[in-house]
Amino acid sequence: MNIFDPTVFPAVTALLGSIFGVLASILSGLYMESRKHKRNVETYSAGFIAEVESLASIIRYRGYVTELETAITSLPPNERMIISILIPNSYSRFYDTNIAYVGLLKPMTAKNLVTFHQLLQSVVQDFKPESALSTLGHDHGSLNQLIDLLNKALFLADEIKKNK
Repeated sequence: MNIFDPTVFPAVTALLGSIFGVLASILSGLYMESRKHKRNVETYSAGFIAEVESLASIIRYRGYVTELETAITSLPPNERMIISILIPNSYSRFYDTNIAYVGLLKPMTAKNLVTFHQLLQSVVQDFKPESALSTLGHDHGSLNQLIDLLNKALFLADEIKKNK
């Protein structure tokens, strides 16, 4: 069979045209999806990292770790102190809203991001009015734990910023 035969040629050209059309459609779709994915990665990465940097800056600027260290030195052994810090429920709004997109980040960044927020959540829970520590007060042990949690969170914030 000769593909240039006038009775076969139109069918061959139609088949080739269909194949090229399908390939062009598939390739352009893949390209557009790839661009969309890359844009999403950049957008969500920037948002997550900006929020972490902001929270770490606030912790450092307000001197929360230093305040807790000072509280320990002024607190007599076996005594407790009530510490009140107003922390809004929406302190990590971007993370809470977009947690489904954490998987777009590099694996180590995603791990550090989730750990950072869990550490902060633990600290926040200890200052909520209904928590046992808010009711009974903080002792040396709980204050040291809070300092450790905040220092670990700040370390992770620095790691997240470094490994964007």
